[in-house]
Amino acid sequence: VEALQVRNLFEVAEMVIKACLLREESRGSHFREDFPNQDNVNWLAHTVVRREGNQMKITKTPVIITSLCP
Repeated sequence: VEALQVRNLFEVAEMVIKACLLREESRGSHFREDFPNQDNVNWLAHTVVRREGNQMKITKTPVIITSLCP
């Protein structure tokens, strides 16, 4: 069981790292020295990570703002 849990932890860590590298901006606690500014035009989006077969797919979906503007 522990071996399976460690494998899953590594898989989640890989997903987080790839999603962080994809997002070329800084937002909240996600800060990048190479992209220090927030970019609502290109990155006001949800980052979705999913596995398709043996491949990890990362996509963006738009944020729907209903009451407060960023």
